[in-house]
Amino acid sequence: MSSIWSPSREARSDIAALNRHLRPRRFFGPDASAAGIIAQLAKRDEPGAIPTIANALFSSNKEIHNAAASAIAHLLPLVPSLDLIRLANVLGSVYFDYVAFHWNELLPATAESYLAKTRNVAVGNLLSLHKNGYVRHVATRFLAEVETGEELRFLLIRTNDWVHAISTDAQASVSEKSKKPDYSRHFVEQTDLIFHLRIYKRRELGDSVLQYVDLLVQPECRRELQNAIVSCDKQTRRSLINDLLERDGEHRAETIRIGLESSDPIVRLRCLKRAKGILSDEESNELADKMMNAKFGPIREEAYELKASLSENPDNVWKDGLFDKCRSIRESATFYLKKANIDVAAIGRDELTRRPDSFPALSVLAASGDASDLRVFSKFLDSPFASRRVEAIHGIGRVGTASDVLRLQKLLLDKSPRVVRAAFKQLKSVT
Repeated sequence: MSSIWSPSREARSDIAALNRHLRPRRFFGPDASAAGIIAQLAKRDEPGAIPTIANALFSSNKEIHNAAASAIAHLLPLVPSLDLIRLANVLGSVYFDYVAFHWNELLPATAESYLAKTRNVAVGNLLSLHKNGYVRHVATRFLAEVETGEELRFLLIRTNDWVHAISTDAQASVSEKSKKPDYSRHFVEQTDLIFHLRIYKRRELGDSVLQYVDLLVQPECRRELQNAIVSCDKQTRRSLINDLLERDGEHRAETIRIGLESSDPIVRLRCLKRAKGILSDEESNELADKMMNAKFGPIREEAYELKASLSENPDNVWKDGLFDKCRSIRESATFYLKKANIDVAAIGRDELTRRPDSFPALSVLAASGDASDLRVFSKFLDSPFASRRVEAIHGIGRVGTASDVLRLQKLLLDKSPRVVRAAFKQLKSVT
């Protein structure tokens, strides 16, 4: 399927042909062959043709009008909800060399009479995007009476209408639909669009978003809650998780369980942070064990925090984290172990003896060792790995004398910029 903004070459040719057939002509009526072109565009699944096809609606030629109405019903669902906002800006404007003569000239009375007679929801949806505020208001009032769910995203867009009366009616309609049994699944399908309302500047629509969140936390909406979290995009999911966890209720436990299965590490981290006190200690402990193997360092660090808070012997937990590959975890482990009066340097020396190539062990020793470790640090100045040379420099700078630090001058010629910067920093502190 082609994007609205990049129709296929064939579609562009058909759109141009349809535009020629639909241009107002002084002595002749509409060209009936336009109906065939419209049907062809619909068959191609080309939503980029919607603005031109809209020009064929309400044609005096019944065959053309019916073809256009049928095409709109087929193509409009292919447009993503957020793209409808851009489609509204295109309708009635110059688009691929056409001007929307017939569409722009549509009268509110004509639209109202047509919708009352045909109850055509697809056309009503499209009319809600019309540039004429009176036409939009007619469409909005019509869609308020529809309960198929396909109208919801168009009403949501109209909640931000620049005409106050239209916005008010749309908001009232959306609020009323949110109370209807079995309608919640339609709201879930529009989760991204609902949260998009928050970025609007014309009107404050935050209450509409919160109303949706209130709907999801109801006990009978557990399935909808899961579908909403799983189906929305990344940014929406993060906002939704935050709102759900801010509300008290049994839904929070389910939110955490769903969020911890997310592919988004930020979502998993936020859920893990809220696990304690919401989930049972046993379940929290199991989650901590599982998340200690996560690739994302902040998640592992939070898992250590959670595990230690639930453990009868938290020192053992932090000893395991002392040699994690993540520096912030090593620093947290060092802090807690030193707070418990445990000799972290001794643990680092033992680990480095067992595993001479361990970077975490060297890092721990550089951060907690003493002058007796200078010989070890000096040895690592010749390491082929820049990261180890940098740690050795840090260790010497922390526990060495001025003369020890001055020996680092040779490293100002190191091939690694990181090493040069580290050596310069230490030398600057003693000169």
